[in-house]
Amino acid sequence: MTLLQGLSEVKIGIHKSSTDPTIAAADIYTLDNSNGGPTGFNLQNLSKSPTTLYAGDGAFLTLSAGTGDVQATFNALDIPGDLTARLLGYQQDEASGAWLHGKDSNPAYATIMAVSHDKDNNEALMALFRGTFTRGDVNPQTNNASVQNTTDSLVFHAVSNKQGFTYAEGVVGENEVTRAKFEALAFGTASNA
Repeated sequence: MTLLQGLSEVKIGIHKSSTDPTIAAADIYTLDNSNGGPTGFNLQNLSKSPTTLYAGDGAFLTLSAGTGDVQATFNALDIPGDLTARLLGYQQDEASGAWLHGKDSNPAYATIMAVSHDKDNNEALMALFRGTFTRGDVNPQTNNASVQNTTDSLVFHAVSNKQGFTYAEGVVGENEVTRAKFEALAFGTASNA
């Protein structure tokens, strides 16, 4: 992919179920600078680690077809609590309104798309088609001379879609890529931009 500059938004589409990848327009969430949007999107393990096969006392063949254990660590200033709860499978306590996480929590399958820009300010689009989110640390810090903000951090664990694909990337204006066509590829329909 081209030289990337910035991270303007992340879109998350929640699948109808683990076996039905349909995403309704109402289940596509946009996180951007209007709502405490993304601060980082780190894609990892896109390619499979190579395996070297030996024969005749030497390296004979290197195999690395397919994808690795594809993950994206996603950070945002303020992911809405109800979205986090849906993604992680939390249940809401009726009496207190608090979100509960426990043995019956079942994360939703989702699609995630990140929007960056290239050096010419064309949108650079990346999507992971199918997977679930996990949450690691929640780490608030004491305020000192200045307010200490804690960002939300989720990890997306990708698996391939029914066609066998895990990841897509494109730059608007290259190879006839448009934002609308890329979103249709990622989410199955053009989202409400």
